[in-house]
Amino acid sequence: MCTILMIAVLEGRINLVKMLLSKFRKLINLETKGAIIFNSGLTDGVTALLTAVVLRNFDMVKLLIENGAEVNTVNNYGATPLHVASSLGRADIVKYLIEEAQGDISRVNKGNVTCLNIAGHCGHLELMKYLLQQPNIDVNHQSHNGYTTLHWAVERNNIEIIKLLLSYNARIDIKNAKNMTSLEMAAESTDEEAVNYMLSIEDLIGVKEKIEVLELLGASFACRNKETYNLEKAYEYIMQAMKLRTSSGNLKTNLTPLVQPIAAYNYRPECVSIAELESIC
Repeated sequence: MCTILMIAVLEGRINLVKMLLSKFRKLINLETKGAIIFNSGLTDGVTALLTAVVLRNFDMVKLLIENGAEVNTVNNYGATPLHVASSLGRADIVKYLIEEAQGDISRVNKGNVTCLNIAGHCGHLELMKYLLQQPNIDVNHQSHNGYTTLHWAVERNNIEIIKLLLSYNARIDIKNAKNMTSLEMAAESTDEEAVNYMLSIEDLIGVKEKIEVLELLGASFACRNKETYNLEKAYEYIMQAMKLRTSSGNLKTNLTPLVQPIAAYNYRPECVSIAELESIC
């Protein structure tokens, strides 16, 4: 079902919408939901307000709010107007819905995703700067798959958003549903810029964790099935890890190989010292 009001909103006919709301307000239910086709896709369970947000029509959003539209209405996926505006990167609409209409910035959709999660996933840096300044924002909120906004930023290789989130004390030790922290994700995907930036922040993680991340980064560069396969990089980061291990007096340095030499690697033993690593150059 699609009401006359929704059709007028969908067509961007703001004067018609004004007339309908002026002459027939008592007969119009602003919370009636329907389905619209936008950008060749079906959007179901939307109100006139959600339709206006999908169309990025700020003036229409403002008009509907002023006439009593529910700011926290949801579509069939549990997305509010704030969620939709956040996915589109419309900071002007987001700001209006929060400051003038008291939209709930902490509301989650059916995927347990917040506005900040969405903005981070979509890479909307300027919008995130605004959201992170809000008093009720949770920078470490986890979605249904355990992702924080920092996980999303790492997955998107967005170093600017990574830096922004860390400046607001985003935690790098939170594990997602696959038991991976955002730092481990960066290392596994060979995002050395993100890894090096995180490791450069003093006291963010301990020495043991730094060693493990450097070893993971090195091992990831050594994976032949990755486009980032690079033995020089693999050697560089594994050597960094080994040097950090041997320079840390409180860590075990008399290591023993975890596996026995095998034919696939010409029976070469696993390196457990700097000298052994240097010998393979």
